[in-house]
Amino acid sequence: MIRCTLAVQVSSASDLTYVLWQVKPVVDITWFSWQLWRLTGRRGMAFLYLYSLLGFACLKLVTPDFGLLANTEYRLEGAFRWVTCLHAVLMC
Repeated sequence: MIRCTLAVQVSSASDLTYVLWQVKPVVDITWFSWQLWRLTGRRGMAFLYLYSLLGFACLKLVTPDFGLLANTEYRLEGAFRWVTCLHAVLMC
């Protein structure tokens, strides 16, 4: 039997972990944006974000669709196994 205080403690620890995983990125982005604006002004901040977006767009264009490649690999592997199994049956 689990004690109620232990259940509350475990639940609180898991909730804290979840909140930290959600809050930390928001705080980091806000802190970075504020420091960037303070050091470079509006123009420098806009330039850096535009540069990042262009970089992400270029990566999106040149990166292959790994899901499609995996599906094609599994389909071809299945066809290959079927043919080799059929060949083994015919050879017997």
